[in-house]
Amino acid sequence: MITRLFPLTRAPSLGIFLQRQLAALQGYDFEFDVLIVRPWAPAPFRWLPRWKQYASDNVPLSYSGVRAKLLRYVRPPGSRLSDWDARIIERRIAASVRAWHRESPYAIVLSGSMYPEAEAACSLASDLGLPFAALGVGSDVRVEAAHSAASRARLARLLRQPDLAVAARQELAAQKKKLAPTASEPLVVYLNRDPSVFRPASERARLRSELGLETDEIVACYVGALWAAKGTSDLAAVLSELFRRHPEFRLFAVGEGPDRTPLAQAAVAAGRADAVQLPGHLPPDEVPRYLQAADFFVFPSHSEGMPQSVLEARGCGLPVIGTRVGGIPEAVIDGETGI
Repeated sequence: MITRLFPLTRAPSLGIFLQRQLAALQGYDFEFDVLIVRPWAPAPFRWLPRWKQYASDNVPLSYSGVRAKLLRYVRPPGSRLSDWDARIIERRIAASVRAWHRESPYAIVLSGSMYPEAEAACSLASDLGLPFAALGVGSDVRVEAAHSAASRARLARLLRQPDLAVAARQELAAQKKKLAPTASEPLVVYLNRDPSVFRPASERARLRSELGLETDEIVACYVGALWAAKGTSDLAAVLSELFRRHPEFRLFAVGEGPDRTPLAQAAVAAGRADAVQLPGHLPPDEVPRYLQAADFFVFPSHSEGMPQSVLEARGCGLPVIGTRVGGIPEAVIDGETGI
């Protein structure tokens, strides 16, 4: 697998859905080499907050049955993904791919998203005479297709290359087919969650007590980045009134971002400073307890692929209040498992 998205020491949730897919496939006797391609951060940049994720000490997490290697490439800061990325990545990873292939021959080459990995992976698969599969997760198709006519044409060409095109939801598969009508029918594979972890709580009363909740409180939970694109500013705008109307209502907002302050201020404005809990960015194994203690999940995002947090909330038995974007209508049955 060639991917930009894979859990790292400083970003344990990055591409966690891919790691979970690999873990599921290991049950079918697959073994994986994962080449993770990330921009290189020169000294002046690696000290800036947005570039710390590219620091040399941010390395892949270790998983059984997966050999992961991080390869860095030079990329102009702030630029869009472009064909230059694909060409640079291909040159950067070619030697490692060929060396590992000689050591233990591969059966298939996978790309973790369409841009820019798929272009590099497709070329290498062709050189090695191997079948090639490409996963489309959301923004790698939707954003690029909307950018310009040239981007759409480039994406349409790319969609015709894989032996197997995989989409993370039905709506994305339909978009792929519209962009490249002559390409093979995409296979829809919904992103994975661990059902042994994301499940209804066995001792919910004890869990709620540990989190400081009263038995009669009604708790909503949100998990994700706290910024405008995720709709958390819209959520903050209505919270004060909800807190005033419903003294038993509380919110868990798990994540980090600029909307952390407005969410907290909404509780203060209602005279209930403790009505919002903001535990920050948590390791994936700490998220389930907040979902399991809640009564429902709220996800007001403006743009999505197939959001992991919605699938995880459903796994914990929560009804979902979400926006009709991306894969959310496929994850939530309106009027039955949520709204």
